[in-house]
Parts: sequence; structure tokens; C-alpha cells
Amino acid sequence: MLGKDLGTVEPGKVADLLVVGADPTTDVANFRKVRYVVRGGAVRPIGELAAAAR
Repeated sequence: MLGKDLGTVEPGKVADLLVVGADPTTDVANFRKVRYVVRGGAVRPIGELAAAAR
């Protein structure tokens, strides 16, 4: 059962996160202000990801 490992953000659980620079609930365009991506426990700044995409 994955419920013990997924579903909330807390120590010991698995999560991929998108960290944005402004509240997307006030303006959906704020999703374009990505600052960091957390995937598999590794924090990646958006600049690093953009460089890798080129």
C-alpha cells in the first residue's frame, strides 16, 4: 500500500515538488515563475534544468 509513502509532504515520504515564486491561486500565470523542482529527493534550480534542456 502506497499510502504510508505518498500523499502528504513530510519527512520520510516520497514527493516531487514544483516550487514557484508567487502564489498560483491568485494568478495562474504564476506557474511560469518556477524556481525549483524537487524530484527523487534532489533539489534542482530552474536555471540548471533550463541549461540541461538546451
